Amino acid sequence: MLISRKLYVGSTLTDATSVTLADPTGTFGVRRTDTNAVVVASGTAMNHDGTGLYSFNFTDPAPGCRMSTTCASPTPKRPITSRSSTPHPAEGPTS
Repeated sequence: MLISRKLYVGSTLTDATSVTLADPTGTFGVRRTDTNAVVVASGTAMNHDGTGLYSFNFTDPAPGCRMSTTCASPTPKRPITSRSSTPHPAEGPTS
């Protein structure tokens, strides 16, 4: 399963120092929503694919099952966060 994110500051794609998969409590990177089983550990780094573009690919343990993920990127002034209830490409600015 591929998780892709575009990180923006305003309307400009922007690189971050690092982008990781981590929920706000640091419990998981990706988890199943039916059992809450952790599928990807918290703090797992996403790959840098180009300016403001990040991805992470993993084997889906339960095809068709909904997953929950949060990707976070610290910046000097404020965090840039993108969330999705099912991993898929994020569209449009998020900040």
